[in-house]
Amino acid sequence: MRLHLVLLLTTIAFSSSVYSKGKKRPPINPNRHIDINYGNAAWNQDPTKIDVATLLIRDGRTGKIVLINLSEVGPDESVFRGRFSVGWGSADSLIPEVYIPDQNTIKTAAGKKKLIEQVKNKSVPRKPFILTRGDRGQQVIEVFDTRKQAKAALAVFKEKVKLKRKAQIPEKLAPKEDIAFAKKVEQERLEAERKQKALDQEAERIRLEQLELKRIAEREAAQKALAKAEQERRKKLARKLSEEAIALYKQGKFAESLQKFEEAVDLDPENKSYYYAYGVTLYSNQKFNRAIVILKSPLPDKVNPAERAYYLGMSHFRINDFENAVKNLELAKNAKIEPLSSSSAFYQGLSHYATKNWEPAKTSFQWVLDNSKDPKLDEKAEEYIEKIVKIQHFENNKAKKHILTAGIGLQYDSNVLLDSGNSSDATATDTGDFRFTGVAGYQWRPVFNETREFSVKSNLVYMYSLKDESAKADPMLVSMSSPYVWKGKSEKGKAYKHELTPRFDLLYMDPESGENREDILDTWGSDWKTTLIKADDLFVSHYVSMLYNNSHISSDDEDSDALSIEYKYTRTKFVDKKKTTALVQDYGIKSYGAKGINQKYYKLLAAATYLKPLNWKDLTQIAKGELYYSTYPDHDSGRNDTSLTVSYNLTKKLSDNLNFVGGLSYQKNSSSVSDKSYSKFIINSMVTGSWKF
Repeated sequence: MRLHLVLLLTTIAFSSSVYSKGKKRPPINPNRHIDINYGNAAWNQDPTKIDVATLLIRDGRTGKIVLINLSEVGPDESVFRGRFSVGWGSADSLIPEVYIPDQNTIKTAAGKKKLIEQVKNKSVPRKPFILTRGDRGQQVIEVFDTRKQAKAALAVFKEKVKLKRKAQIPEKLAPKEDIAFAKKVEQERLEAERKQKALDQEAERIRLEQLELKRIAEREAAQKALAKAEQERRKKLARKLSEEAIALYKQGKFAESLQKFEEAVDLDPENKSYYYAYGVTLYSNQKFNRAIVILKSPLPDKVNPAERAYYLGMSHFRINDFENAVKNLELAKNAKIEPLSSSSAFYQGLSHYATKNWEPAKTSFQWVLDNSKDPKLDEKAEEYIEKIVKIQHFENNKAKKHILTAGIGLQYDSNVLLDSGNSSDATATDTGDFRFTGVAGYQWRPVFNETREFSVKSNLVYMYSLKDESAKADPMLVSMSSPYVWKGKSEKGKAYKHELTPRFDLLYMDPESGENREDILDTWGSDWKTTLIKADDLFVSHYVSMLYNNSHISSDDEDSDALSIEYKYTRTKFVDKKKTTALVQDYGIKSYGAKGINQKYYKLLAAATYLKPLNWKDLTQIAKGELYYSTYPDHDSGRNDTSLTVSYNLTKKLSDNLNFVGGLSYQKNSSSVSDKSYSKFIINSMVTGSWKF
């Protein structure tokens, strides 16, 4: 209810010429406490103590007049505040008119009488004000010197009311475990607080501008009252102080420089060029709000408007007033003066980034890349573009619960292997053939946010060889899994990701004739993977898998029923600043505890992968070398294998949904058991697609 009253009561009271017939001034309750605020530098007579001044309020309805004493809010603040209640009997409303009297005149009885007559005769101007409500609901009159100041203050106050009203609208309750919802509410709260602080700063600037205009007028009036010789002496001294201030500024002594500029402004207030340097020095001294006021004041034509807009924009940026920062930095950017314009575009991008306006942020950072001559600035801009692309990708994915995948590929395999589920026991057919591969998958993702992911996946892989003798090596694999992911940061600030994946696989083949595929192997178990971000260009992962294989076609010494345990360590290092080229190292160990003595083995793995984009056709090259050694401790022939595989592939994104991969590989397996030794090469190509909805 209070907020509605604020909006109804908030208005601006102007001088009598503004009101047309039938317009009413805002009424207030005279029997309740009323706070009144006014800024006046001339009333600050002594910077070491709290000064007192008087203003006059007339009731536009009854003509009654009251004098109000105001006290300075601090010894050297120049802002005066008072509280009163007039208690005019049965009167239930007051239509205020505010007048600022000369403080020397008001001290005498004759002066008071004369002022009251002038007010009654409407021969003195009224001051504009806005009527608001304070934090505790009290009536507050904010008095200003100009209509422009009052209008600006009203606009700020209305925005603050909107923010408060929005904050008081109850959010729909969500389950306690809905972390994404809680984070969204927290982000909205923080953004509302930022905007509230920015509006508070703007309200303060309106008051600072009011005081600064008064100071300028008083300084100029005082200067004109001086003798010509004294004016010249002061101007000469001001020039000297300004030169000293500039020298101190170049030395990085900003506090000393600011003091010199303040003295120069006092000595020669007509020289507006001092005000510009004064404003820039205020910015360097982190007095951003006051810098904005000075830089927005009338300045000489010789002041570079692009520079002025830059420092205005940067001052707004430093106090997190990103909306005004963007407006001013846009002017500086469009001037196309290097390096100022590129710097403006960069901070404009940061302003958009802070308010999560991703597309405008990307546009600003791209402007830097297109126009800047500073390699380091280009590098930073490119980093932010990459961050935004990742954020947008995440946000787009976040809303999509369903993912369909499909693919079709063709390969030529020079030596098709018959694999009954245990890759280390593959047998070469000594037959080369063209083979088609089809893949399809569906994923349902009910949970996907910054800290948690959960999904259910199903996948199908189907292979078809052209030759009949190769058909018995064609598998069909049906897989189901349900990964659960935790993401976050450690106490040291390092990001991590944990993934637990229960899974179940069915392998269908016909190793005898290839005509009727049947379920020959069931696999179930779970995988665990932890990824740790060690540095911006380095992350490592630990992978542990524990699976049980149940074979339907093997027995006795060849029984491949087994508990399979595997561990793999992966280290990924980006070797360029853009993080597009990487070296991946894999090291692993596997224990396959088969029931059959000829199927039980241990394996050691080492692999290296190099990824690098090509400048031609937007292709990415992937070169990989893999070496593993396996030993069969109980094998009746004392089997040991060494296998080497090298491959080279190219990938290309065809569209938002489609990707292509193609390349070749060569594998040589050397075994102490002669029929397990073989070599082969594969030329492959595949197009895959992914659709999210």
